Amino acid sequence: MNIHLSRLKSLDLTENRMGAQGAKTLSHGNLSNLTSLNLRDNSIGAEGAKALTTGNLTGLTKLDLANNNIGA
Repeated sequence: MNIHLSRLKSLDLTENRMGAQGAKTLSHGNLSNLTSLNLRDNSIGAEGAKALTTGNLTGLTKLDLANNNIGA
C-alpha cells in the first residue's frame, strides 16, 4: 500500500464489493493513523470482519460494517 496512505484519518469505501479478501488486504495496510472507516455494503462476511480485528487498524474509533453479512 502507498506510503502516503499512512497519513489518512478517515476512509469511506461504501459499496465497493471488496469482499473478505479486500478487508484482509486493507487490514494489513499501513493505516495506523486511520480513526474512521466506513465499509458499509461490501459483503466482507465474518471472515473479513475477523481480519479487520487482527490487522494494523489499531487507531480506529469509528467503524461502520452495516450490511456486510457478518452474522446469522
